[in-house]
Amino acid sequence: MPPGSPIGGALLVVMSMAIAVMMIMVAMLIMVMTVVMMMVAMIVRRTIMRRVVVRIALGRMGVAAAGIGAAFGIEWRLDLDHARAEPFTIASMT
Repeated sequence: MPPGSPIGGALLVVMSMAIAVMMIMVAMLIMVMTVVMMMVAMIVRRTIMRRVVVRIALGRMGVAAAGIGAAFGIEWRLDLDHARAEPFTIASMT
């Protein structure tokens, strides 16, 4: 393309517009990614808070539920003082 041709000026305008459009697209992509990351962070934070609240609520009820093992006769199977393995069989329950 010879210097001073009208095609060179038009090409410069087209390339400038293309670069401007690409910069706008990149900025929009960054904004969308930021919004998505914020939404994911809010969902994760909400889930964690729910689990914490449930654990606190169950922790308060755990005092009342501590005797359930004794009621079902499970405590003798979970004896942690003896470090030996015992098979769990139907015959050992009688």
